[in-house]
Amino acid sequence: MNILIVHAHPEPQSFTTSLKTTAQQTFKKLGHRVEVSDLYAMQFNPVAFKEDFLELNQPDYFNYALEQRNAAKQNLLAPDIQGEIEKVKRADLIILNFPLYWTSVPAILKGWIDRVFVSGLFYGGKRFYNHGGMAG
Repeated sequence: MNILIVHAHPEPQSFTTSLKTTAQQTFKKLGHRVEVSDLYAMQFNPVAFKEDFLELNQPDYFNYALEQRNAAKQNLLAPDIQGEIEKVKRADLIILNFPLYWTSVPAILKGWIDRVFVSGLFYGGKRFYNHGGMAG
């Protein structure tokens, strides 16, 4: 099985990081392939912006979700986004590992979700619930 751990904690000695490391080691011992996206170590940019696209489909009025759809179809996503999408596509299991910040995920993880789970590929149109882009 291919497992992706998306880790969002800035402190290498934290309990959250220990959970990530233990999961990674345990899955590997069981014979699984494990990839880790350590968002802080990668200095992942969580801000959704025009630079997420190599070329804009509608440069006169910026609509992030519509640009995502076009860029996914035309292979015009920024390399950091495309790389994370490829990790997600390879994964049979995704683990989001994070501490709770104000009853939610840290901003860096929210930004990863916003930028990586692109409209048109993961959701949008009739892509929801069991008809989502990653169904199965």
